[in-house]
Amino acid sequence: MALVACSGSTDSSTALPGADPTVAPASTEVPVSSEPAVPATEAPAINPTSTEPPATDPPATDPPATDPPVPVTDPPNPVIAAPTAATTVVYAGSGSGGAWPALATWDGSAWQQADFDADGNELAPVASDFAAVSVASLGLDAPLTGLAYGAQDFVCFDDRLGPKIDLPVTVGELPASHGYDAVAVATDWNVQPRPVAQVGLDVVEYQAIGESFAAAAGVDGSGGDVVQALRADLDGDGVEEVLVTFEKISEGFGEPGDLSIVFVRYPTAAGDVVDEVVFEYYPGPSTDFPTQGSAAVLAVADLNGDAVMEVVLRSSFWESAVVELYSFTGGSLVPVAATGCGL
Repeated sequence: MALVACSGSTDSSTALPGADPTVAPASTEVPVSSEPAVPATEAPAINPTSTEPPATDPPATDPPATDPPVPVTDPPNPVIAAPTAATTVVYAGSGSGGAWPALATWDGSAWQQADFDADGNELAPVASDFAAVSVASLGLDAPLTGLAYGAQDFVCFDDRLGPKIDLPVTVGELPASHGYDAVAVATDWNVQPRPVAQVGLDVVEYQAIGESFAAAAGVDGSGGDVVQALRADLDGDGVEEVLVTFEKISEGFGEPGDLSIVFVRYPTAAGDVVDEVVFEYYPGPSTDFPTQGSAAVLAVADLNGDAVMEVVLRSSFWESAVVELYSFTGGSLVPVAATGCGL
């Protein structure tokens, strides 16, 4: 399998413009009222020998009503639950049939790369250990729950085995499709605790950021396109991260100058935004057979029950396809496992 992935970041000190669908943290500043202050008036003189209070006329009008002051609050803490203590396994697969290869194993405390024995059998845990699964994909309107693992079958020419999972609906088309368009996990929790929105592709700032990352790699990104833009609050802190796929791909087998970049925008509590590349691919110097490559986000879902959503990418390279699992850890996406099939 051919895979070129690396990361980089930039720190933008400019708050998101209104046209940008990124949701920045709510301001904690109290707006200053523009209403004029009520003028102070002198109290009427009181005759010290009098036992009656002085007569005063009622005010001509009541003072203007004012709203109570807006309390200053800190941003909410991330909504993080204790992850499931049970061991589970994540599979990547296709809604069009065929066996699903194991992607990663959650051992109750950490992610592990899925592994196989010499005969291609998946090492414990295996699909038969679980009664039901949930399936997530950006090509579905909502995750599918209550599905069952099917019989084991070959997932690739290298004799690995995996279960078949029949889906009751068709998975919609996604960018960078090469046979993998969904992930499955044995679960008793909600795998999508917060919305995942696919937003507009015409945000000028996304285009500029994609071109700047390409330029940093020595590639001209002009003429590239934003083909995917997603918005989701990965950790439940009330601030939505944005995932963007930017690419320039020629017809045929690809050629030098092509590119495929997936980057993430992390808004900060101060109102800034940190942009970080999680995947990038550039064909090498011209050869007899340049390889075309592309990548995109396949799913955003909570795959281990801790209320923090993982991100799954898929990428394709001529005769190979790869699926990668990223954990949102320490405020950044970190790759933890990969699977796929190809030469």
